[in-house]
Amino acid sequence: MLPLYQAFPSHVRAALADDPDLELCLSSSESPSPLESPCGQSASFPSGIPPYKVFAFTFWPRAAHPFGAQWTLSPEDYKALGDGANTYLGYSVEATCKQHPFVPHAERSANEAYILAKLLSFFLPERDRAWTPEMLNEATRATGIAYISGSTNDTQTRDGPAPQEPAPMWAVPELPEKYTNEGRRPQFEFLERLAGMRVLIGMGNPITSPTPYDALCLGVPFINPIGFWDSANPADRSHWWTQHAPLSRLGPPYVYNVFANDLEGFVSAVKGAVDNPIQSFVLDDMKIQSVERRLHAILQHDWDREATRLGWSSKLQ
Repeated sequence: MLPLYQAFPSHVRAALADDPDLELCLSSSESPSPLESPCGQSASFPSGIPPYKVFAFTFWPRAAHPFGAQWTLSPEDYKALGDGANTYLGYSVEATCKQHPFVPHAERSANEAYILAKLLSFFLPERDRAWTPEMLNEATRATGIAYISGSTNDTQTRDGPAPQEPAPMWAVPELPEKYTNEGRRPQFEFLERLAGMRVLIGMGNPITSPTPYDALCLGVPFINPIGFWDSANPADRSHWWTQHAPLSRLGPPYVYNVFANDLEGFVSAVKGAVDNPIQSFVLDDMKIQSVERRLHAILQHDWDREATRLGWSSKLQ
C-alpha cells in the first residue's frame, strides 16, 4: 500500500485497510521489523500516508479507526439500524449472482431447503438454535421439504481436528429426519446448489451473513429467525434481535421473520416460501450503482478538515 501511495501521493484520495493492517500502518513504533513498518505520516516519516486518508474496513458496527466511526467503513448500514455510527459503504452481490443463470421454479428438481448453519454445532440448543429437529420434521410433514446444509463438523462425531472450533468439541446434535450435510463447497459450487433451492432457512447463527443476499438474488426467499424480542410488544421490530438484522426490515414473499421456536409461524413460513416463489431480487442499496454512489461521496468528502476538527494537524512538527 505504501509504495503505491508514495508513487502517486496527490492522486490517492483514500487507502483502505482491515483492522490489523490499519493498526500497524498508523503505529508509532520507533523500531518496527523490516516487514512491519508503519505507513502513516508523522514528523519522523513525512512521506507516509496522512492518517485522514486511511480508512478502516470492518464487518461489525464498532469503530476501528483512531479518528472514530466516520473513518470506519462498514458493509451494512448499521447507523440506520441504530447500531453505531460507522460510514456505510456496502457491497453488491450482483456480479457473483450473474454468474449463475436463474433457475425457473418449475425446473428446480427437488423440494429442498438450504439451512444456513456453517457449523454443525449450530443445530444445538446451547448454540441458540432457532428450530428444534421436531419443528423441522413438522415442516417436512406439511410441505414435503427436505433439508440440505454445508456445515463443518465441529462436534464429537468429527474424525479429525475441526478448523474453527478446536476444543472442547460440541455434543452430537439431534438432526431432522430428511437432512443431508453436503459439507463446505467452493463459492461457485455453493451458489449453484443454492440456486436450486425453494427456501433458505436461518438456524440462528451465523449472523449477518452475505448468503441471504445471494439467495434473494437467485430467487430463493429467506426465513430469518427472531432470537430475542419484547414479549410485551412482539411486533416492535426495534427490539428484535434477528439472525440477519438488515433483512428484518423486509417481509414476505422475500423474507419471513419468524420468532424462534414458534412452530406454527415456522411451518407457515416454509409453506409461504414454497407456495409463493420469487424472482431475482436485489436491494436497491446493494446494487452496484448505489455502492459506486456512496464510494464517490466518501472520496469527495473533505476528510482533512474533519480530521483537523478532531485536533489532527497536517503541519508536521
